[in-house]
Parts: sequence; C-alpha cells; structure tokens
Amino acid sequence: MAAILAAGLLSGCATPASPASPASSSPGDYQSMGLSNGQYEILRSVVDEARVEHKRRGADAADELIRREARTGCAAWYRSGGPGAGAWR
Repeated sequence: MAAILAAGLLSGCATPASPASPASSSPGDYQSMGLSNGQYEILRSVVDEARVEHKRRGADAADELIRREARTGCAAWYRSGGPGAGAWR
C-alpha cells in the first residue's frame, strides 16, 4: 500500500532523481522511497485518512481520497517553494 501511495503522492510532488525499488525499500524509510521529509509527512497523513475512508466507504472512495489529498498536500507544501528559500525549480 505504501508504494502505491508513494507513487500517487509523487505524481503531484517533485519527482526524486532515483527512487529505490520497492523490493529493496524497508517500510517507513522515506529516503529509500525517494521522498523528502515533507513528502513523507504528506504520505503518512494521507495513509491515515485513507485507512479510515476505506473502512467507511470502501476501496474506491479511499483511492479517490488518496488522489485528492496527495495533490492538495503537495500543492500546499510547494506553494511557497517548499522547505528552502524561494521556489524550487
């Protein structure tokens, strides 16, 4: 589930140069997934929300929540240029 969420998350955020393959990644290690700390925080939040949504309304609703919230979280994170000064390019 984390690999799928990471892929969905990264489609809305800056893409890492060389993410590790899922087989070589240990769960919970954001650097091995090719995520920044900010992206990982978004991922964790989306996973928590998606688990609740899956129980309440099913897999399709959880998938939609993942797409929506990952996109929204990334847009908010990078709106002011992310963690560094100025916009990331």
